[in-house]
Amino acid sequence: MTTAREETSRLADLLRREHHALAEFLVALAEFDRRRRWESLGHKSLFDFLRRELRLSAGAAQYRKTAAELVEKYPQVEAALRTGELCLSSVVEPAKVLT
Repeated sequence: MTTAREETSRLADLLRREHHALAEFLVALAEFDRRRRWESLGHKSLFDFLRRELRLSAGAAQYRKTAAELVEKYPQVEAALRTGELCLSSVVEPAKVLT
């Protein structure tokens, strides 16, 4: 039987991995967009690709598109996402100022 402390440690580890996976996804998405790979798949934009191909909601697609653009331009955004200092939903705030 696991203790509450052990479960907490596991949850913290999973959260760290989630932050890392999100940052990895956004870096890959930024590269995918930079190379306009969505075009060869018949999509008119990255947003369209995220909606139709990956089946994200409009809000989820917009957050990821915005975050990928920021990650491409500002490496410190990627670092803040990796550490959890910045979350996906809050990335739209700096985007208003930085872009």
